[in-house]
Amino acid sequence: MSQLRISGLASGLDTDQVVKDLTKAKRANVESLKQQRTVMEWQRDAYREMNKKLLNFRSEHIRTLQREDVLMPKTVTISGNSSAVQAVATTDAVQGTMELSVARLATAASHRSVGDIRVHPSFDAAKPLATEMAEGRIATVDLTQTFSINGTEIAIHSGDTLHKVLEKINTQTNVTAFYDSVTGNVSLTSKNTGRTNGVGGDLDVIHVTGAFATDVLRLQDGTNQTAAVNAQLTINGIATERTSNTVGIQGIDVQLTGVSGGTPTRIEVRANMEAAIGSIKKFIQEYNTLIGSMQSTLSEARHRDFLPLTDEQRKEMSDTEIEMWEKKAKSGMLRNDAITNAALSQMRMALGEKVNGVALTLSEIGITTGSFRERGKLTVRNESALRTALENNPERVFAMLNANDGTRKGILTKMEEAIGGALNKFGDRAGTSAVIDTGAFRPDAMIGRRMGEIDARIKQETRRADELESRYYKQFTALEAAMQRFSSQSNYLAGQLQK
Repeated sequence: MSQLRISGLASGLDTDQVVKDLTKAKRANVESLKQQRTVMEWQRDAYREMNKKLLNFRSEHIRTLQREDVLMPKTVTISGNSSAVQAVATTDAVQGTMELSVARLATAASHRSVGDIRVHPSFDAAKPLATEMAEGRIATVDLTQTFSINGTEIAIHSGDTLHKVLEKINTQTNVTAFYDSVTGNVSLTSKNTGRTNGVGGDLDVIHVTGAFATDVLRLQDGTNQTAAVNAQLTINGIATERTSNTVGIQGIDVQLTGVSGGTPTRIEVRANMEAAIGSIKKFIQEYNTLIGSMQSTLSEARHRDFLPLTDEQRKEMSDTEIEMWEKKAKSGMLRNDAITNAALSQMRMALGEKVNGVALTLSEIGITTGSFRERGKLTVRNESALRTALENNPERVFAMLNANDGTRKGILTKMEEAIGGALNKFGDRAGTSAVIDTGAFRPDAMIGRRMGEIDARIKQETRRADELESRYYKQFTALEAAMQRFSSQSNYLAGQLQK
């Protein structure tokens, strides 16, 4: 509870202003500490921003170019009967042409009950089978006995419902079970097409055994069974079969979608040079943007005379003046920062170093670091050389960039290590994360610890200033009281003399 202060009545002094002036130096210490803390906050935010840029470059651009399907993409062209086949090339696809005809698609086996499995229409598939059997709503069998589908044994436990048993079939076997509560019929459908059924997994029909399957589910071999068939196709004149309509052929994922009907499909695989060159150019563009930002941050002017504004200073300034002041005050938070500078140097060095065992350099594939005034930015000087290298030696280009087998490290591998090292050091200093660019700062980092120390000092100095202020007010209160007594005595004596 604050104490009401009425001062200066006897002395005529502006006590509040006098006390404020006397404690000004102590309060100034508190404001100075607060300004130091604000500068640390700004510096920590600057580290987070740089951390975010490095994280994004590593995840979105370095690691993208480390993928074979990006650096060595293949494209597929389909001609002829395009309705019978779809195809997608993987990185292992062999360049060339093949001809494919589809005589038959693969189908799945199915098995359906010979009729309604319910003895009484009131059967409830959500109630325990033991209860339903006891009530005569479904055929009665020994529930302690297992049954099998395609050789997989399925156990029934006390309290299992029909829904639970069908769930076991769906999760434990290679078929999907379905119960239609309207007709009371049960159906089984193979999860895979082709001859993948039976105990050995090579038959064309779904095979069931056990009283529960035959008597309760009413699944009878030879009745309501549809046999599966394999896909029949011809590849470059060779007739063959597959159990699935998804076929892998020389690194091409082929999907059979229809019968050729006498018109074959022609599949041509070739390197997608435009996509590969586009990915490399995109990387170069983002790399140049990153190092440009890092260089600007390292050389940004630091205006040490522009300290964080105090509350009193803000009151005397317009919003525009505050914005302009803080822009200068926040400038240069990472000027000549050792961590950022080291990461930049290491990334630039990686571009010029040769990779052990790879007789190829960036300049040999048409990529250079430009003139001195371009400050290390990459440029595609000879796109023809880049195209030739990707067409004739794609594996060598990939190794030059991404090799990482213990004895050699590619350019991007070295860059990633340089960024990883910087991110870890940012974490130690500012408390940022080497994995994500959001979240709270780690309080155990160097800046966090120093801010904690300053918080403690601010608290201590504020307490001392408050104590000093209280002491001064007590002293002035005592002075006022003494002067009041003196005035009363003077008035008394003056009155006595007048008598």
